[in-house]
This record gives sequence, structure tokens and C-alpha cells, in this order.
Amino acid sequence: MDNHFHLLVETPKPNLSSGMQRLKCDYAAYFNERHSFDGHLFQQRFDSRLIETEEYFAEALRYIALNPVRAGLCEHPFDWPWSSFYGATEFAFDR
Repeated sequence: MDNHFHLLVETPKPNLSSGMQRLKCDYAAYFNERHSFDGHLFQQRFDSRLIETEEYFAEALRYIALNPVRAGLCEHPFDWPWSSFYGATEFAFDR
């Protein structure tokens, strides 16, 4: 996953688009400056989905944690260095 990332966020206000724009632009500027690159860093605009049930919440946590494993980047979610898998395990994986 060198051109995208997965996040699960809760936002108290309907301002996800502006927050994601700021995150992606600020990080891209930092990364490009640090590595002498220019241009876009991420693949495409973000996608968002409303989570309304505990079942879908658990499935989203599993999908995010297992994504680098399914992409062949690591053997276990614990091995992915940018994961918050440790915090998600109790809710999503021990059911």
C-alpha cells in the first residue's frame, strides 16, 4: 500500500472532507519536501462510509487490519508497522 491508506475515524462534525484534504495536502507537502519529490502522493480522492452497526464496525476494523496481509506486505497484522491493530484486536477479532 504505497499509494493509499485506510483510516477509521469518528468525527463529531460533518467536516471529514476538509479534514482529509488538509491531512493529505499537509502530509504530501512534508513528504515531498523531505524526499525532494513533486506532485501528488496519494492515488485518488478518499472514500467514506457511514458505520451504523457494531457488526459493520468490526468488519471495517478487520478489513483495515488485514489489508496489508492480503496485499502480501506482511504475514500478520501485528507485523505492519503503521497499524493500530493492537487496539482493534479486542473488539473486532475476539468475537
